[in-house]
Amino acid sequence: MTAQVSNTILTGTLGACWGSFLNSAYYREENHLSLSSPPSHCPNCKNRIPPCLNVPVLGWAFTGGKCFNCKKPVSLHYPATELLVALTFIGCLAITSLPFAACCLGALVTLCILGAIFDHRHFIIPNVTIAGAMLFTAALVIGCPQMLNPNVKNDSTARVMLLGGGAGMMLLLLVIKHAGELFFRRIEKFGGKMIINEKGVKSIHPNGEEFFTAWDDFCYSKVVPRGGVKVFKARSLSAENIPSEPAERRDDAMIAVADGCAPVEMANDDIIVRDEEVIVLGKKADLSQGVELGAEQLYICRSVMGMGDIKLSASLGALIGLNAGLVEMLFFACCTGTVHGLYLRRKDRRLPFAPHLMLATAYVIASRHGIVPHVRTLLYALGSH
Repeated sequence: MTAQVSNTILTGTLGACWGSFLNSAYYREENHLSLSSPPSHCPNCKNRIPPCLNVPVLGWAFTGGKCFNCKKPVSLHYPATELLVALTFIGCLAITSLPFAACCLGALVTLCILGAIFDHRHFIIPNVTIAGAMLFTAALVIGCPQMLNPNVKNDSTARVMLLGGGAGMMLLLLVIKHAGELFFRRIEKFGGKMIINEKGVKSIHPNGEEFFTAWDDFCYSKVVPRGGVKVFKARSLSAENIPSEPAERRDDAMIAVADGCAPVEMANDDIIVRDEEVIVLGKKADLSQGVELGAEQLYICRSVMGMGDIKLSASLGALIGLNAGLVEMLFFACCTGTVHGLYLRRKDRRLPFAPHLMLATAYVIASRHGIVPHVRTLLYALGSH
């Protein structure tokens, strides 16, 4: 067996194992579970999967695509993901010819794909994507910087430029975020009441006008009550696990709200309304019962960029380096993001921006290797027409 065949088998095997991890990470992130606990289990009967059956692709094939315990079908997307990730690792090996670089690059690419899908569906970048991108980006910058920027021949210079790009990118997007909050954040201010349930939020203005916003259109918004805050109904709360500080006021208020005594006066920070949940005195309310609150001023704030994009930008910026590529990447991401936003036409301007940053980063790096035209070449071509 030649070294090339051995490297291919080893890289593909590691890729399949990484695909199995990504399956678990996506499932756990979507269901708000820890990466380490509980152990791998059947999503139907919740029984733990034996180690001998927890083998990528082969475990699914051995059980005939069914759970070993409850015999219910296990989705084909699990082995398909493992196989696709294994092929991605092998493809990276064909590009780099170095097993270490191929595994790091394959893991980074598949992590970004996972993050892009999750961000598109839930408008959240998983922590595993952010942390993993930092880890594998650091490995690539330290181990093979010329793969990211073949135009720089000196490894030390390339490392400085790449790390500087990460810091510069994060700083730039932090500025954009705070400028967006200052100039582009949408704030609705009114006094009155809100009735919140599983379907969405109904705003009742003092003049009697009513406006209903479904949760789908309320995503990444936050209600900030100020002055004369009162809860009129929140029967779903229980007196168990009541926060201890400050004890007396919180205990009395929690029991009063749970018993349906209305209205109960609250401090400004006692109520939080955000994506499909209402937190009263640190306890989540069951929206099937409905929650009604009122205040002298109710602010509905809608942010234009989340911190997940900022954290991820450090890794993406380090992949490109402190050079003109950063400008090209931001320009490319803004162009594709604008087209995507025009296609979605959402009233609250929600847009998963991380996939566009990832796509732009991949495009800029590919252009350096001559796989695709440079962004500036495309602009010159468009300008000439």
